[in-house]
Amino acid sequence: MLLHIVKKEVFSHITSLRFLSMLVLAVVLMAGSGFVFVSEYSGRLEGYRANVNRTLERMRRACKRLGILVNNTWPLYRAPRKLGFCASKGEDELPDRAVIRAFRVRDLSKEPEPTGIVGRVVRLDWAFVVGAILSLAAGLLSYDSISGERERGTLSLALSNPLPRHTVLLAKYIGAMVALMVPVIIGVSLCLLIVNSSIPLTGGDWVRVGFVVLCSLMYLSVFVLLGMFLSVREESTTSVVLFLFFWVALAIVIPNLEGLVAERIKPIPSPAQMASMTKARIEPLDRKLSKYQSVIWKYIDKLKDWEKVEPLAEAVRGYVPVSIRKVGILDEMFAQYFRYMVAQVEAVRTISRISPTSVYRYACESLAGTGLPHLKEFFRQVRRYREEFLKFILDQDMADEESKHMVDPYGSQELFSSKPVNFEDIPKFTDREPSPSEALRSALWDVALLAIFNVVLFMLTFASFLRSDVTPGGGR
Repeated sequence: MLLHIVKKEVFSHITSLRFLSMLVLAVVLMAGSGFVFVSEYSGRLEGYRANVNRTLERMRRACKRLGILVNNTWPLYRAPRKLGFCASKGEDELPDRAVIRAFRVRDLSKEPEPTGIVGRVVRLDWAFVVGAILSLAAGLLSYDSISGERERGTLSLALSNPLPRHTVLLAKYIGAMVALMVPVIIGVSLCLLIVNSSIPLTGGDWVRVGFVVLCSLMYLSVFVLLGMFLSVREESTTSVVLFLFFWVALAIVIPNLEGLVAERIKPIPSPAQMASMTKARIEPLDRKLSKYQSVIWKYIDKLKDWEKVEPLAEAVRGYVPVSIRKVGILDEMFAQYFRYMVAQVEAVRTISRISPTSVYRYACESLAGTGLPHLKEFFRQVRRYREEFLKFILDQDMADEESKHMVDPYGSQELFSSKPVNFEDIPKFTDREPSPSEALRSALWDVALLAIFNVVLFMLTFASFLRSDVTPGGGR
C-alpha cells in the first residue's frame, strides 16, 4: 500500500506544471553555475600560479646569501578551490594573500583583481540554487499535500479504509522527495559534466561532492516537511502564504544578516586599539633595543668583528634575543586579531543557525573547503609554514661553522651565516585541498543540525496529522 501511494504521489508531482518549472529552472541554473565557475576558476588559477611563481623566483634569487632570506618578505597565496561551484559566497571578499618574514606573519590581505563596474549580487553556486530556489520549490510541492486532499474530500475517503495515517504521511513525504531528486540529480550531473570536462576532479573531490549532494537532499527535506506541517494544520491558501513567509525569513533574511549584526553581537578591538595594546607590550622591549642600538651604531664600522669589541659584543648579545621577543609579540598579536575576527563571524553564525539555509551553506563551505573554513585553514598553514621556514634558516646557520649563530630577525647579516642556500632545500608553501575526512569532520555539526531539523519537523507533522480532522473544512 505504501509503494502504491508513493507511485501515485510521484506521478502527480512530475506531471504538474510546478514540477516542470522547477526542473527547467534547476537544470538551467545548475548548468549556468558550472559554466560560470569554469570560466572564473581558470582565470583565478592562472593568477594564483603567476603569483606563486613570482614568489619562488624571488626566493631563487635570494639564495645567494642566507641573510637575504631572513631580511625579505614572502607573500603566500590562497589557492582557488576546485569545488567552488558548490559554495563560493565570500570568496571574493576574504583575504587571499599572507605576507611572512622568517620570524613573523606580517599581513593578511586581499590581492586586488578587476571586478568591473557592477558588483555581483549573488554567487551562482549550488548553495544558492538549492538553498534559495529549490527550497522554494520543495515547499510549493508539499504545501497542499494534506490540505488539498482534505479540501477535495479524498483524504477522508482514503482513511475510511484500513489505512494507517502514518502510511499516508510517509508516502506523501517520500513522493515529494523522489520528485525533488529528479531535478537535483539531473542538474548536479549536468554541472559536474561541465566542470569535470575542464577541471578534472580527483577521487577525494568526488567523495566530497557526494557529501554535498546528500547534504542538499537533507536540506530540501526540511522545507518539504515544513510545507507538509503547514498543510496539516491549515487550508491550502493559508498554508502557502505561511510557507512563503517562513521561506523569506529562513532562506533570504536571516542568512544575509551577518554583516549587519556582527559588530553589535560581538564587538572586537579596532586596528587602532590593537596597535595600542601591541605598543604597550613592546614598549619596554623597544627601550632596551634603543639602548643596545646606540652602542651598535657607535661601533658600526667594527660590526664584522663584533666579538672582539667588548661593549659591542655585549650589545649584540643583548640585542638579538630582545628583538626575537619583540617580533614574537608582534606575531602573537597579529594572530590574536585574526582570532578576534574569526570569533566575531562564528558568533554571528551560531545565531544564524536558527535558519536551515544558513546551516546548509556552512556545511557546503566546509565540505567544499571554501569560505571561512578555507581562510582559517589557510592561516593555520601559513603559520606552520613560517615555523618550518624559520627552522630551515636556523638549521642552515648552525651547519655553517664560520657563523656567529646570532640570527637577527631584522636581517643584520654580519651576525650569522653568509653562505649561499640550495633553492631545492627551501620548504615550499602549498595551500592544499582538504581530504574527505577533514571536510566531513569540519561539517559534522552543521550536518547534525540539518538532521535535527528534519527529525523535529517530522515529529511535529506526524503528531499534528494524528490529531487533525481529515474531513473537508477540518485541520489543526
